[in-house]
Amino acid sequence: TPDEKTDTQFDRIIHAIERIEFQINHTMDFVRTKRLDVHIHSIQELLDSSISQIKIPSEVTIQKPDQDIEIKCDGKQMETVLINIITNAIQAIGDSGKIEIRMIDQVEKISLEIQDSGPGIPEDALPKIFEPLFTTKQQGTGLGLVSCKTIIEQHGGTIHAYNNPTRFVIKLPKSITAETKQLKS
Repeated sequence: TPDEKTDTQFDRIIHAIERIEFQINHTMDFVRTKRLDVHIHSIQELLDSSISQIKIPSEVTIQKPDQDIEIKCDGKQMETVLINIITNAIQAIGDSGKIEIRMIDQVEKISLEIQDSGPGIPEDALPKIFEPLFTTKQQGTGLGLVSCKTIIEQHGGTIHAYNNPTRFVIKLPKSITAETKQLKS
C-alpha cells in the first residue's frame, strides 16, 4: 500500500539524516580545540616535517626562509596548519608554480607568510574561507581552514588571507602563556 511505501521512505530518510548528523558531529569534534602539548620548536623543522608529508608536483617549487626562529607551540597541531595551507596552495597553483614562505621576527611574536603563484581566492569567497563547511573545492569538506584558525587562535595568534598576491599570514606569539593553553568551552 502507499502508506507502507511512504513509511519505508520516511524511515530511510530518518536513517540518512541520523547518519549525516553523526558524521557532522564527528567531523566537528575534529576542529574543536584540544589541549595543547607545548614545547620549543624550530620553525624550519616544523616546515621541513610538514613539507615531507605532502605530495609536491615536480614543477612546484617551495622557497623557505633562510633564517630560523624557535617558538613554544604544539608541534603536531602547527604541522596540521602548515600541511593544510601548503596543500591548499599546491592545489591552487596546479602542476607548476611557486610557493614562498617568509618569516618575520617581531620580538615577542613571529609573522609567517605563505604566498603562492595561483590565481587567487575568488573575491566573494575571501571573507568566508574560515567559516565552517564553506569550500570552493569539489572534494572539500570546508573544515581545513576552520581547524587552522582554531589551532592558531588557541595558540594566541591570528590568521588572515589576502589576494594580489595570494597569501596567508599567520602571527604567533613566541611563547604561549598559561591562559592561551586553556581549553575553550
